[in-house]
Amino acid sequence: MTKKTALALLIAGLIILVTSNAHAQETRRIKIDTLLQKLPTLKEDEAGAQILYLLGARYIDVNLDSALFFFNKSLALSEKLEYSENIVATKKGLGTTYGYIGDLDKAIAIYEETYQEALTTENFYGALYVLNDLMVNVNRKGDSLKTKTILREGYALAPKVDSDSSYFISLYDITHAKLYYSYAKYDSAFFYWERARDYMMKINFRAYGAIITNDMATAYFALYDYPNALKANKEALELATAIDYRPVELEAQRGIARVYAAIDNADLAIETLIPVYEEQKQYGHPFRMLPVEMELANAYYQKEDYENALIYAKSAYTRAFKIGAKDGNVSRSANTVADIMLKLNQLDSSLFYLNVSDSIANLYEKDYSKFRNLILRTKHKNLSGKHSETFAYLEKADSLARNVLGPKQRAEVSYMQYLYYREVGDLTSALEALEKSNNLRDSLKNLEKRGDLIRLGSEIETANKQAQIKKRESEIETLTMEIDERRSKNAQVTIVLICTAVIAILMVILRVRKLKSARKLKELESEKLQDELIQKNRQLTTKALQDARKNQVLDSLLTETKNIQTSKNTDLSKLIRLAKEGINSEKKLELFTLQFEETNPNFYKNLRDLHPSLSPREEQICALVNLNFSTKEIASFLGIEAGSATTARYRLRQKLGLEKEQNLTKYLQGLNQL
Repeated sequence: MTKKTALALLIAGLIILVTSNAHAQETRRIKIDTLLQKLPTLKEDEAGAQILYLLGARYIDVNLDSALFFFNKSLALSEKLEYSENIVATKKGLGTTYGYIGDLDKAIAIYEETYQEALTTENFYGALYVLNDLMVNVNRKGDSLKTKTILREGYALAPKVDSDSSYFISLYDITHAKLYYSYAKYDSAFFYWERARDYMMKINFRAYGAIITNDMATAYFALYDYPNALKANKEALELATAIDYRPVELEAQRGIARVYAAIDNADLAIETLIPVYEEQKQYGHPFRMLPVEMELANAYYQKEDYENALIYAKSAYTRAFKIGAKDGNVSRSANTVADIMLKLNQLDSSLFYLNVSDSIANLYEKDYSKFRNLILRTKHKNLSGKHSETFAYLEKADSLARNVLGPKQRAEVSYMQYLYYREVGDLTSALEALEKSNNLRDSLKNLEKRGDLIRLGSEIETANKQAQIKKRESEIETLTMEIDERRSKNAQVTIVLICTAVIAILMVILRVRKLKSARKLKELESEKLQDELIQKNRQLTTKALQDARKNQVLDSLLTETKNIQTSKNTDLSKLIRLAKEGINSEKKLELFTLQFEETNPNFYKNLRDLHPSLSPREEQICALVNLNFSTKEIASFLGIEAGSATTARYRLRQKLGLEKEQNLTKYLQGLNQL
């Protein structure tokens, strides 16, 4: 693909995006105009109250002041008519509008009042909807303890709506997943997201399908899984566009831009974000504008356009403080402002915003913000010539990255150590730090390597790779030249000694690398043997479980046949005999146990010693999980629904007494070595 072709495709894509956005806005305007035409003949009855409510709901994505106006009109008429269902719905709409405006306290107060009113009138449907919105806004305020309390209350209330309880449980699963995500417990978050999405898509609630898919894209991005993040963002955008669900459309576009920025394409990120920002600015949604401003500030910073970066960063900081966001946005935006001001050499202002960011990050335990603040303090100390403090802050940052964050942040710290060691003349330590940084970067397959998979065109991809290689080679070459220059100043004897030492070091390095290669080869061989053992286990267990299932079917057939013979006096003895021959004729269940224990001799003994209350069926499931069978495979072998297999796994975890963060498969596989 040539550069011209890539550019043409990009322009065409942006034109399609703008056109589809304009079409969606026109569709919303037509729907509003249709409702407005009914106002002159509006009657003060329940139908009239509903029209006013619908106008408020339509205006939420167009004009918040108009939304408040029509919601208040609908509420006044509904209260006059004592139309309780519409009162609850309208108050919920008011709470949503105040939430978008940024007045969280007012939104929460409305939700709490409406929830109690819905419970009093036994409007459990309304109560559950309102409770979910209340939970979302309380979580925005940063009150995680109250959020958990509301979540438990929602799960407890859901069964009161009988056949629709699964829907509300799925609704609360979405917030449950977000809580786990905020604690960086990604496995649990994905479990609740997937469970909720499967159910919502099953009942054709595509709006929630879009919301969940976009939330999952955010989690993939946090895990540096950029291909899956981009894929999920695009799926969410497609789902939202199909049903004209503009909030998720905009969030998905922001997510796509975030991925572009992460793979070093700031221009494309900015081009994607600007239309989103202008639309959000037109609607006046502060909660939606804030993250877009943050993304724009980061994209301009990456482009080294610090003036524009500062404009968006300051706007995000002011907005975050105004709406009282306590989810890290204030701390992150303050850090971004401080970093940009440092680039512009405004040191005092930079320190002011850095102190603000530090205070909030420590107050709300925001680890990533703490890390970014440590990095920024390092830069300040180095500019002041306080080298011992510079390295002390870098050590703190590395410790936080190692214990809480990940290799990407550790690579950043190592690279800064390289720069500062080089600056103070400690070239040996500088070389070590550079090699450590490069090794960490190479280990991040889901950063450079996975990011390369989605770059625009092979020429762009190749150019980026070559630029990275040249940059690394240039740094090492420059460092080597400096070392050579220093060596040339020494006496000839010293040069000989240094050369000898260098040769010895190189020999050690080559030896170490050779040992690493040998160790890696052994690990690969061990992994191959382990894979072969797992495959053998699967083959043996598959046959045994198929026979066991056949056993159960024949047993049922035998029982039914006996009943028929007893009741109808029919001679079915031959059929009974054939069924009996099929049952346990080859001792199939015993064969399964023997074959499994042949390769896992200690498993059943250890399992029964630790958990004697398990049923035979649960022991079978344990064996399958031990062999790394998926839920779908377990369901197939046991002849049950996938949902039943999921429930069985969940109950098994409870019986085994596992904590939420413990992995069931790893726990059971560990019983082989006890």
